[in-house]
Amino acid sequence: WLKPPARGSRLGSELAGKNLGLLGFGRIARGVAAAAAALGMRVFAYSPHAASETASPLGVTLLPSAEELFCTCSHVSLHCALTPQTRLLVGAARR
Repeated sequence: WLKPPARGSRLGSELAGKNLGLLGFGRIARGVAAAAAALGMRVFAYSPHAASETASPLGVTLLPSAEELFCTCSHVSLHCALTPQTRLLVGAARR
């Protein structure tokens, strides 16, 4: 792990070149995709309802499963409602 930053210094991570995964691909996720692309991130998404016609113009690659999204991406952002179907989509119980 990283050492705590010295007082007054800033600790961060370069996002350019990293992979962002969007779990869900609605209106808000599409806005996040545009912002991430502007930062130089590669953007991937998984949503059972997303269409490639929506993703392609934004430069987003749709993946066939949440598992592949987790394996491909260094950063993941959730954009789906908490329902019985999505309750265990992320977390230790998934392992």
